[in-house]
Amino acid sequence: MRCARRLGFTLVEVLIVIAIIGVLIALLLPAVQAARESARRVECANNLRQLALACIQHESQQKSFPSGGWSKEFVGDSSRGLGAGQPGSWLFSALPFTDYVNIWDLNRDAVGEAKRQLTAQQCQIPVQIFNCPSRRSPQTYDVNWNPNNPSNHLQMGYFNSAGFDKTIRGDYAANTGDFGDAYIPFADHVALPTKINISDPQAWQFLRRDKTGVIYCCSEVATGMIPDGLSKTLLIGEKNLHFDHYESGLLDGDNHCPYTGFNFDNQRVINELNLPIPDSDKRGEQPRPFSAGGSENSPRNGGNIFPQSFGSAHNGLWQAAFCDGSVVPLTYTLDIRVAKQLANRMDGQYVERPR
Repeated sequence: MRCARRLGFTLVEVLIVIAIIGVLIALLLPAVQAARESARRVECANNLRQLALACIQHESQQKSFPSGGWSKEFVGDSSRGLGAGQPGSWLFSALPFTDYVNIWDLNRDAVGEAKRQLTAQQCQIPVQIFNCPSRRSPQTYDVNWNPNNPSNHLQMGYFNSAGFDKTIRGDYAANTGDFGDAYIPFADHVALPTKINISDPQAWQFLRRDKTGVIYCCSEVATGMIPDGLSKTLLIGEKNLHFDHYESGLLDGDNHCPYTGFNFDNQRVINELNLPIPDSDKRGEQPRPFSAGGSENSPRNGGNIFPQSFGSAHNGLWQAAFCDGSVVPLTYTLDIRVAKQLANRMDGQYVERPR
């Protein structure tokens, strides 16, 4: 007697196959995610390398690394050239040595209100190498102006730009050194409207601050001023941000256009109060409500007095570029004494750079 041939699968067999597929996906997914993060980290390192090479080319041409600019009240102005007389940040001064020189040239020949409008437009053109792909994409984000803060003289714009409600942001900061802060004193902010005359090439002199890093307020640091060695001195690195506020613009260290002069957005320090920390670390900067009685020097809710730490969105490390152009991953377990020596260009201390 011929047995009937069974067609198809039983329910149990189907469930077993589905379970096996689910297990395989569960096993493969972390590997896929790790591979993607590895690719993003490589892209981030490439961004740092391009920015570092731009800074090195700046030094070769101008005989100093890019200046840190004046203050957060100003954005970049290409008509003022390069060096300490440039009010914009080191990121702005690096533009002519990258593929984004067209952004640098955008407002060069304009005057008056036309120049102010073009400057505002300049602050809204995405730059791929300014952003770590593990954190956020190169696009514009909301601007949260603070009209109630007495130390903020600008409610809807900068001294040399028209106002705007969207701006690009940057994920990389320059090394200010191992002491002090990445900010000019409050008294100088108050004096800016009367002491800064954009038409006066020497008007910025009163802002100059000597630091132990490579790029800071009105700096003009040449390779000869780095006796500790180019390969052992930190140039730029990833900056710490609160991981819930990559887009909000509510952090003091991430609420301005990357082209603003010397301020928390573009500068970081390394010392006992400002250790490199990962974005997920609760010791990092927390947003604080704006209030009429607020102060730029008031403590943050997160425990850091100033939002000045290096850090990253990567797991277990942050990446930094040194003055010789090399890019190195650094761990958060790096001895603070070593970290400070890497940030100080002239302390005379021999330190073996982590590899």
